[in-house]
Amino acid sequence: MDFIIRHFAIKGWKRVLYAFIFILLCWQLSRFWGNWKDGVSSVFYVIHAPIHEVGHTVAAMIHLPQMAVVLAGSLFQLLTPIAIGVYFVWHGDCPAISLCLGWLGFATIEMATYMYDAPFRNLPLVVPFSNGDNLIHDFEYLFTRMHCLDHACRIGVATAAIGYAFVFIAFALIIAMFILGFLPQKPKEE
Repeated sequence: MDFIIRHFAIKGWKRVLYAFIFILLCWQLSRFWGNWKDGVSSVFYVIHAPIHEVGHTVAAMIHLPQMAVVLAGSLFQLLTPIAIGVYFVWHGDCPAISLCLGWLGFATIEMATYMYDAPFRNLPLVVPFSNGDNLIHDFEYLFTRMHCLDHACRIGVATAAIGYAFVFIAFALIIAMFILGFLPQKPKEE
């Protein structure tokens, strides 16, 4: 228990920071709740949208097959908050996992939005280096190739549920870290 308190308890000025993160996640959740299918984007979108496009670009530059190039955007979008969370843990900032979980949750929900939209193609596509010809809707392409385009809406709903779970885990972690901050901590034994 002392290990958990020592590494996850938030005290002092960090309480203000994590209260802000909690409020930010609540605000974002209020925007998504009930209308995630409409293409709502989070504050994290300005970070993971370019990362998504970089994923496509990197995969294309190393001449991967078309399916891998299309899939790479979403993989980069999801792996970036995971990699940053690992970086924080590696450097001893375990509370930052909560921010990364929230970011991962909203990246997953936004990906689910495009999954859900695959059969309809109503949402605008972000294609930075194209004149608009031959646009590929990532999930229409992937689901068509995997013969599951008819199930795109169900896959999108299930993926959104996973994203919401990450956000709620982030909420629970922040609340737990606040509580741990009020528990007494034994001094380190030398």
